[in-house]
Amino acid sequence: MEKLRVQLGYSSKLVVNSIGKSCGLCIFWDEIIDVTLLTYSHEHIDVTIKEKGRQHWRFTGFYGHPERSQRHHSWTLLRRLAGMSCLPWVCMGDFNEVLCDDEKLGGSSKRWREMSDFREALADANLEDMGFMGAKFTWSNKRDVASSVLGRLDRGLCNKGFRSLCSRFVIRHMEFWGSAHRPHVLECPDATNVYNPVKKSRRFFFEECWTKDSECKEIVDLVWRDKGYNCKIQSVLNNIDRCGRLLNEWNARKRKHLQQNLHAKREALRKACRGDVPIPWKDIKLLESRLDEVLETEEGGTWRDSKDDLETIVGQYFSVLFSSNHPTKLDMGKVFEGIRPKLDNTISRFLDSTFTGEEVRRAVFDMYPTKVPGSDGLPAIFFQKYWDSIGLSVVETCLCVLNEGASVKEMNNTVISLIPKIKNPIRISDYRPISLCNVIYKIIVVDDIAKAITNRFRHALGGIISETQCAFIPGRLISDNTIVGFECLHRLKRRKRKKVSMAIKLDMSKAYDRVE
Repeated sequence: MEKLRVQLGYSSKLVVNSIGKSCGLCIFWDEIIDVTLLTYSHEHIDVTIKEKGRQHWRFTGFYGHPERSQRHHSWTLLRRLAGMSCLPWVCMGDFNEVLCDDEKLGGSSKRWREMSDFREALADANLEDMGFMGAKFTWSNKRDVASSVLGRLDRGLCNKGFRSLCSRFVIRHMEFWGSAHRPHVLECPDATNVYNPVKKSRRFFFEECWTKDSECKEIVDLVWRDKGYNCKIQSVLNNIDRCGRLLNEWNARKRKHLQQNLHAKREALRKACRGDVPIPWKDIKLLESRLDEVLETEEGGTWRDSKDDLETIVGQYFSVLFSSNHPTKLDMGKVFEGIRPKLDNTISRFLDSTFTGEEVRRAVFDMYPTKVPGSDGLPAIFFQKYWDSIGLSVVETCLCVLNEGASVKEMNNTVISLIPKIKNPIRISDYRPISLCNVIYKIIVVDDIAKAITNRFRHALGGIISETQCAFIPGRLISDNTIVGFECLHRLKRRKRKKVSMAIKLDMSKAYDRVE
């Protein structure tokens, strides 16, 4: 181990000697951090780590017993370690167990009782899986494909204290290197900014809890009393912008009180953990739950991360993806020449009729209240809650566009957000972009199709959209297409004619990944 320490360039080490060819553990560290040993055994090494500019935290390297009949001793050890300290805690290693069936591929199925015991041990220890980046399976029996068995036996776990302290850290699964297990790396995605983070302005978001405060309504009423502009559209846009700025300033003043409340809860929890003041265990749990409530109020219950080094990659990928191929009029003519009108005059006149204020109001109140807002930060609940104050100007603005054809150029700014297509995305192509639109824009351009026009258009959908299109159509099921596809393949297989037939499967995701 000393030779390995020198080769790796570490300054210190701690070794737990192996029993035969198994159960050996070792931890290396640099002189830039201070490591203090707490406890150790043939199944674990438990230390505290002190870093410059960061609160000290706890790390445990863990090895679950390889024999099923003895593994309950490992879970007992994990529970005992959890009760030894209240520090932010990370526990990493080979647990020799999976949490669920989809963490194993090949071989015999896992016993439910064994997985349940592991889950119960983590719950009792207040540990949660940290997730990972990279390949899913961390262990392989290294046999041929027919007898290959893969599993996620290794993982990183942490408690809430570490998650709130170091939310930027992630577990990365490396490639197999000699061992049957993948190496794991606990790393910070933006390590250069750990101690000197670059502060970026946070986008304004209207919070649902603000609607319970009378001061919020006073600000809204104050802003909307001022007409300001003759142009209805510009007046509404300016009122929205001004209201957002005033609410943001009001929230900043309120946050000071919230920060004081948060600090008081944390101090009470620290004293309880240190034992300075004798507090019953139930009260400690109550403090933890209240602290979680304060954190949820302060941070919205989400963890955000920013990687400047990915901006270029993402920008280049989607710039190419959404660039037009510039088809000619001749090419487009060939596409449209086979399309025939399907609407009769009665339906056409109905769809072309003048929009009313009631349709606009219904479109607003049909929206989900707390969906992620657009660039102005105001979700639908803002318009629904304060409709008595702002409804008239919103209706006038929307009808100005819908009935008079006014431009929507001033209000069509959107925020593009990336949504993962799969559980553990590792490529840019594993994300799909969605546009977060402002509510006004949704009413006029997006939700006039999804809401106002849809209420009219619903009667004509059956005649316009083919019966083979089942997804997102009222009264139809997407599973119908699966049944039809199965029946087609079944028919092809049972055909006894000599005439050759062929079925073609199209990758529809590629069709939606292009402008044309």
